[in-house]
Amino acid sequence: MSKVINLIKEVTAWYFPKKEPKLFCIGLHKTGTTSLAKALTILGYRVKDYPTIRLYGNRFLWPRGTQINDYNCFTDSTIIPLYKRLDKKFPNSKFILTTRSLDSWLESCAKWPNFNETNVQKKRKIYRERILGDKNYNKSVYTQKYHEHLLDVKDYFKNRPDDIITLDVSQKDKWEILCSFLNKPIPSESFPHSNSGSNKRLILKIVEQFGFDAKSKELALNKFIDVKEVDEEKIISFLKSVANA
Repeated sequence: MSKVINLIKEVTAWYFPKKEPKLFCIGLHKTGTTSLAKALTILGYRVKDYPTIRLYGNRFLWPRGTQINDYNCFTDSTIIPLYKRLDKKFPNSKFILTTRSLDSWLESCAKWPNFNETNVQKKRKIYRERILGDKNYNKSVYTQKYHEHLLDVKDYFKNRPDDIITLDVSQKDKWEILCSFLNKPIPSESFPHSNSGSNKRLILKIVEQFGFDAKSKELALNKFIDVKEVDEEKIISFLKSVANA
């Protein structure tokens, strides 16, 4: 019964949402979306990073649950298949396209452990095949999707330059560009930077080397995934402590 009630709430939230302008990040995986989510949180937005999507077969229907009412900002690539519908549903919303050079992006994707999994969860498989063209890293397919997405966004917003900005992960003045677009004061702190890719690779390497279990691995990922300067000895010490707990 509770599942039915929750589904009714979800459908109601989508078809009869609170009519407020939203902010949507429509950059691909590995283009600084996690860092952007943290930056937008600093600016006061209610951010949902990597929102889960209700699927019907391979169709993307809407954000699951009541996320669409609970948050006013959505980041990461799961929002990409819905961005045109969201634009029509929430007039006067703003969009941010995070980017990086093709070579840099491909290199990051190739190194990302999640894109080289042997057993990909069904939902994650659908996400990746729709957005990136393949569930695992495929240079030629990813390259094609990279260009297709940039052209699609450029064409969609060609007559609305004030509704979108492009934010390159390598730019030094990201706060200035972002805050000017959103009409927000520039924070005193540095723009967030996520090291999630390199940190995850290091944690997985240590787990495999020392034979730590899955629970210890997940605890280490949660603790160190976004640490700016990760220390290998600290990771090992932490893993040993939780394994012996």
